[in-house]
Amino acid sequence: MKFTHVALCALPFVSIPFSVFSMSCDNQGETLSLWQNSSPRSSLLAFVDKVTNVNSTDYVPANERIAVIDNDGTLWPEKPMYTQFQFAFDQIKAKAKTNLDWGEKTPYKWVVDGDIQEVFKHSWSALLPILAQSQSGVTPSQYSSEVLSWLKTHKSSRFNRPYTSLVYQPMIQVIDYLKANQFDVYIVTGAGAAFVRPWSEAIYHIPAQNVIGTTFGYSYKQVNGKAQLVKNDKLIYVNDGPQKAINI
Repeated sequence: MKFTHVALCALPFVSIPFSVFSMSCDNQGETLSLWQNSSPRSSLLAFVDKVTNVNSTDYVPANERIAVIDNDGTLWPEKPMYTQFQFAFDQIKAKAKTNLDWGEKTPYKWVVDGDIQEVFKHSWSALLPILAQSQSGVTPSQYSSEVLSWLKTHKSSRFNRPYTSLVYQPMIQVIDYLKANQFDVYIVTGAGAAFVRPWSEAIYHIPAQNVIGTTFGYSYKQVNGKAQLVKNDKLIYVNDGPQKAINI
């Protein structure tokens, strides 16, 4: 694969038993040691070799090497639902205590009543308002704190383990391998960028500025004589499908 300006690496999925996901990928002697000896692994190693070898006709300078990776289902589980959906549902339940009309107003009523199947039945027409309200009305730093606090105290209903402990370690190896070969690695996700950025570096070794995701707007306000940005419920874009290519 040859690119005129940018080496863009889209990573394949490899089926690996869950037992290896919890293994540390530190101090592994073999490159991508947690991966099966498979065609996708060989293809990835060959691709990186040819774009980093100065004698290769496919050589790409280091400042033009970019890799983009999805999040849900690629770096951690997406079943039984996307992690941010569960976070948003919990946020709506908490906010409903001060938004009493939500108990009678759909789609919030479905969340308050625990009727999550009804939410998914209505798909994005229900999910987008829920996602919008789950993060609206707080500063970016407040929202980041809410996300981190939730991740520390909540577990996956499927595995009964903290969400951040379910990260696929073979994929962390890939990220570290690409970075070692001077790729600038990005997460390009349908999840909210503001949801992933607070923990992306600690968990994925990818800095917050390298996370591209669904984005809601901000409002500029004066609070006690100080300027503040506050998250609002206006959708800027859903980072999915063709929008991912546009944002990359």
